[in-house]
Amino acid sequence: MDKVTLNHASANISPFAIDDEVNEKVRILTHLEVEKEHRGKGEAKALLDKIGKEADQAQIAIITEPKPYDDEGLKIKQLINLYKQSGFVELQQKPLILVRYPKQLTVT
Repeated sequence: MDKVTLNHASANISPFAIDDEVNEKVRILTHLEVEKEHRGKGEAKALLDKIGKEADQAQIAIITEPKPYDDEGLKIKQLINLYKQSGFVELQQKPLILVRYPKQLTVT
């Protein structure tokens, strides 16, 4: 498991343990958190965008089951909207699983 950080935000990224071929193309994002005193400043969005950019470069899909971290953080609907703003889409409804597919890279 790798911990990814940006400013006061952090998340865990780990392989999706089905088989070696899937492990190379899919990661699970868990425990997205921003320190309480720094919430509401766009740091979670910035971290998700950083993770997305790195995933695009590696052509890796990211899956997550959005869950509020604590009672003082975003509510579930706000959390889902945050993920969707960073390119995640609904993969499954119950339990809710979101996925961000890698964008095709273009040569400039």
